[in-house]
Amino acid sequence: MSFPAPATSKPLVQTPKLAQDSTPDCSARLVVRYPRLLLAGLTLACLLPFVAQPPHVDDPLFIWTAQHIAQVPADFYGFSANWFGTEAPMIINMKNPPLASYYLAVVGSLFGFHAVVLHLAMLAPAVLTVWGVYTLADRLGLDPLLSGCLTLAMPVFLMSATMLMCDVMLLACWTWGIAFWVDGIQRRRLLPQALAALCMALAVLIKYFGIALAPLLLVYALTVRKNVGWWLLWFGVPLATLVGYESWTAHLYGAGLLADAMHYSSEARQANQLLISLETSFVAVLFLGGCLLGVLTYAPRMWNIVWLVGIVVVICLISVAAVSQGWLDPDNLAPDISSPSERTIQVVHVLLMVGAGLTVLVLVVSDLKNQRDALSLMLALWVGGTFIFAGFLNWTVSGRSMLPIAPAVALLVARNLERCSLLRGPRRWRWDYGSLLFGLAVGMLGAWGNYAQASTAYEAAQQIVAKYQKDGTRLWFEGHWGFQYEMQRLGAMPLDYDHLDLAVGDYVAIPSYNTNLWHLSTELATTRESFEIAHRSPVITMRAPLHAGFYAAVIGRFPYIMLGDISPDRYTVYQIRQPLQRKSR
Repeated sequence: MSFPAPATSKPLVQTPKLAQDSTPDCSARLVVRYPRLLLAGLTLACLLPFVAQPPHVDDPLFIWTAQHIAQVPADFYGFSANWFGTEAPMIINMKNPPLASYYLAVVGSLFGFHAVVLHLAMLAPAVLTVWGVYTLADRLGLDPLLSGCLTLAMPVFLMSATMLMCDVMLLACWTWGIAFWVDGIQRRRLLPQALAALCMALAVLIKYFGIALAPLLLVYALTVRKNVGWWLLWFGVPLATLVGYESWTAHLYGAGLLADAMHYSSEARQANQLLISLETSFVAVLFLGGCLLGVLTYAPRMWNIVWLVGIVVVICLISVAAVSQGWLDPDNLAPDISSPSERTIQVVHVLLMVGAGLTVLVLVVSDLKNQRDALSLMLALWVGGTFIFAGFLNWTVSGRSMLPIAPAVALLVARNLERCSLLRGPRRWRWDYGSLLFGLAVGMLGAWGNYAQASTAYEAAQQIVAKYQKDGTRLWFEGHWGFQYEMQRLGAMPLDYDHLDLAVGDYVAIPSYNTNLWHLSTELATTRESFEIAHRSPVITMRAPLHAGFYAAVIGRFPYIMLGDISPDRYTVYQIRQPLQRKSR
């Protein structure tokens, strides 16, 4: 298997660094004495302000699993939880492998399952990811420090690294797996190949998308070596891991959990009517650009005027189509309640995010066309495969599913800056690193938006329980995410829609912005009090009326909304006036 080379190019087997007709200006690179230490310090400086963030979105699933593993290590999903509105086995609620929860279980068993402790533990995968990108760029002859900083400054990385889910841990295994494999294949060394095989196996057990790492590395090896060798045996490690995991989970729970997750994704896409269309393509590009918004600051230096004008024209056409066709306000989301100023903000977001998304896609195609080497093919498959999965195969588009693209885009930008930049010496690296500030600022604001939304749910739960959790009175609640985690921790009970047991005098707390909500009729309950908690951030990441849905595009078409009119989060407490009992058959 080989990739076609241009008519006058050198053989493909070479390790690509730059275009054939260009010479790297290494003097333009910023040189520091301890680059890895600097990258670790920058990563910690960006993430430490958010270590006190309460559990948010799907964090509770990972914490509950970790707490169960600490008690029963061999039966990781052998318990039930109410996550979709009714009590169900954990294998119904959780669609990820358990390795990240095992990591949290070890940390929690040693130091306690406090949010700060768990967030501190998750700093390690974030630092390892940035180090992995640095090492991979160094192996490929690119600017390693700039590549690491570019990855850190991607909004999707900073927003994901403040959570307790498995995504950044997967990215750490992913980047190191590629770095080890490139080193092992190029130098024909067994130890790096073995370490890459270990990373592939771990990726499978962290998140099911980790399976995609194996074919990516296989294609790279075939492209470089042009034949099959003993190195092919290393792919038996992730394959055996996957087969063993499926067999073990089928033995424990009656079905292989990978097959179950694939079936769930297919059913969810059908239920949400996420058919492949211009609209879904628009949403995928919108999320891609929003997650990697910082690439916009590098576009003028990588493209000539013809490319720039062409991209701007396409962006305008897509924006007009999105507004005229109602793609920003689909029927299955909240009704459009935007004011003219909010609509203007949405259009600006479309222009910026679609522009960044198209820049990434054009960058991939341009690099593949101009370089036509093993690296360009690997980066194209890396970005393209992840984009297709995240936009058209996963149960919904989300920032989490776009995250694996971030290091690949960082490498592409670093590579093309060396090939295209007309600047030389210190002036160039000042521009290179100065351009990071835009993406870094957006990422920090997005992380702050996550923190603010998680904090409002925590504060609301504290206030509601303190006032309504009384002796002899039952306090119920609806909604999930961090609000559910804190309410349950304080002793309130989640409503089970299939097994209702509401008595006169019971209290029910319902958030305005959440999932799986069932509104109580005025005949059944009367309103007692509403709590409004201010959202202390100019960025919102999950709210249907504002069309923000970083963790699920079925909630909002934008990964986040900046500088909009963000009203306080509202939590209403009702008191039951008529008894209601319901039991499923």
